[in-house]
Amino acid sequence: MPSLVERDFFMKYQVTSDNLEVIESMKVLADRKIKSLFKYLKGIPEDLVFARIVLNKGSADDTFQAKLTLDTGAHSYHADSVDFSLETALIQAVNDIKVQYKNYKEKNSDKKWEESRELKRFPAHASY
Repeated sequence: MPSLVERDFFMKYQVTSDNLEVIESMKVLADRKIKSLFKYLKGIPEDLVFARIVLNKGSADDTFQAKLTLDTGAHSYHADSVDFSLETALIQAVNDIKVQYKNYKEKNSDKKWEESRELKRFPAHASY
């Protein structure tokens, strides 16, 4: 009998910049950091998930800005972070997306729980 193998999640994403040349090391960095979101997105069809990462030089001297937009089909998340290190700015943006995603899921699961609980209640006028 063949064993079931869980395949890796795949997500389409784009790495761009408005004021820097995007080099291979920036793409590798973005790839490593964006993969930490995969575990949250496994229940969503892959063709609905898209991320856009914009890595820029910050407006202040020696700073970098990372903007991350994640679209899951049902909801879009956006994070914007500035730091003296490009990697740290990207990590902060990814962490912001994780928090937003968790909050959204928690809020919706609570709402669905309340709705299902209301459906289970017996009407006050029911007689047995």
